[in-house]
Amino acid sequence: MAYVYDGRDRIREMPGFIDGVVSYAANGRLAGYTLENRVSLRREYDDKQRVREIVWQGRGNQELAAFRLWYDRDDNVVQRNGDSFSYDGKHQLLSAGLTGDEASEEFTHDSEIRTLRVLPDPVGEKVLSGAEDGVSLDWGAQSLGIDLGYGYMITRVELRANSPGATRISEENLAVYVSQYNHPGYWDEPVGFSLEVAHDRLVIEFDDVQFRRYIKIHSRFYELAADGTILRDAATFTPAEEDPYEVTIVSAGRLELYTYDDKGNREMASYFARGEFRSQEYRYYDGSDLILTDGSEGFVYDANNRMIARGDRFTVTGDGVELEPVGSYRRYEYDLRGRLAAVYGYDEDADAVVLISRYSYNDRGYRIYAESADGSSVAYVFDSHPTHGKVLEETAVSAGGGEGEVTTYVYFGRLHLARIRDGEVEYYGTDHLGSTVLLTDRQGREIWSGSVTPFADQESSGAGDRVKFTGKDLDTATGLYYFNARWYDPQTERFISEDPIPDGANWYIYVGNNPLGFVDPSGRIAVEAALILKPEPITTIVGVGLLSNQARRHKDTRPIHQRPNFLGPIAGGDPRGNIMGDEKMPNGPNTGFAKVLLITVSTVRAFDEFLSPFFG
Repeated sequence: MAYVYDGRDRIREMPGFIDGVVSYAANGRLAGYTLENRVSLRREYDDKQRVREIVWQGRGNQELAAFRLWYDRDDNVVQRNGDSFSYDGKHQLLSAGLTGDEASEEFTHDSEIRTLRVLPDPVGEKVLSGAEDGVSLDWGAQSLGIDLGYGYMITRVELRANSPGATRISEENLAVYVSQYNHPGYWDEPVGFSLEVAHDRLVIEFDDVQFRRYIKIHSRFYELAADGTILRDAATFTPAEEDPYEVTIVSAGRLELYTYDDKGNREMASYFARGEFRSQEYRYYDGSDLILTDGSEGFVYDANNRMIARGDRFTVTGDGVELEPVGSYRRYEYDLRGRLAAVYGYDEDADAVVLISRYSYNDRGYRIYAESADGSSVAYVFDSHPTHGKVLEETAVSAGGGEGEVTTYVYFGRLHLARIRDGEVEYYGTDHLGSTVLLTDRQGREIWSGSVTPFADQESSGAGDRVKFTGKDLDTATGLYYFNARWYDPQTERFISEDPIPDGANWYIYVGNNPLGFVDPSGRIAVEAALILKPEPITTIVGVGLLSNQARRHKDTRPIHQRPNFLGPIAGGDPRGNIMGDEKMPNGPNTGFAKVLLITVSTVRAFDEFLSPFFG
């Protein structure tokens, strides 16, 4: 296998896998290539150098997979194809509207709707606040607002009148705004709609589905008396005092809703699919970030804060959980270096807890051997990267010790490009996170295509394969993803052990709860998804405390420790990433991760050498 590089140390050719020359955009990032099977990749970027479009095309320009992305002003992904996403002020994912492949259905939003208002609001840009009852709409350039609590895909709003009668409201003197955040500067331009005026209601039908939390219905009537006071007597429409609004939302696939505490621990997860609503409430051990229960299972940890047992038959006793070894019961064992060594689970046929998988690791800490309960196993060969090594080869071994199928993996930088099995080459297609979402054969025919939800709690693929979430392997026997330094649980959507490089306030959550914008190549550190290729340097360590650091996206070629936004708020810095003196750090310089980083920076050469594989 050969790689040919250009003068900027970028991959130019991969004979035998890529037909011709790799192309790059003006910003230096990957623009595309054509595989030997004539399947081509095209990547396009917006004016802020963010990925705007990824298209995989087969022979005859047949579109096999495509991802079109839209962003908010903070660079969060707010739309991916037909899927929509919203975030809180810390850039944590609040809601995900996943359309899927099913036909959409409409439902009435039956949760509590909060009524808001602002008066006057001449051009519709003001923030909404609380509203008293009996407020008429059509006077004083007023805006009435609706808070749905979360972002939903909205198609229709019905505003009921307090008393039937004629109204002067029409499409010409009404405007409708939508926003995910009720803050200055976040209200969108007026959206397109049609208005049906009845004697007892106003019905607003949006021209396009709107994925937002707040709706503002704005009146353009602004009449003044001779003395300059606002006229109110001419108002003709007053919303009903009880249930004034009915909001219609669309569901296709499912809607995910999340809430978090101040440290990023999930408090609630709700799922709305096909008219059915399910929610999970999370409880934690006192004074910790360890999940006690998510409502469906209870969890137990050891003295080193590693999950050691879980199950759906549990009893909460004070600040603890008692598990029955039946049902979904799992037990985790670790080796002396804190790596997952074995997983046991309840077997209904045997009516006993039995071995599911056993793991062995090499000196670098990579899992090189996985043994199943029946004695069969898989051996793995990794590359030599010190922390986020990739699987180069895996060999299936039968229970009797006979070597079986061998699979070799080929990469373009850090992304899966192809696999070779029994002499046959099959080619991967990846999304903007590096997840494998397409597999094609030598002739360019689709073998399977797949998708995965933001936190990977659900995925779909085919032909016996599984989507590699951000390029990582799912251990199907245990349901965990292997992230090199530790294991990720897609059910709880967090890691089962703490971060070996404890950055930020929470050492268990996945990429600061922003799985559309960040990836974790090693189980140790989160980086921007846009930078998982390596045409230009990755500039910043991203922990929970850095998700709001807007300076992190500029190119900086200085040594990592000299970059001004390197430590940022984690080490007592300000939101711009500037490091403050010891006297300005809220808890002094020797607190938590700040201590680790400041000590390590003293050995800058070793530090740069250690981090350069991550950041270029």
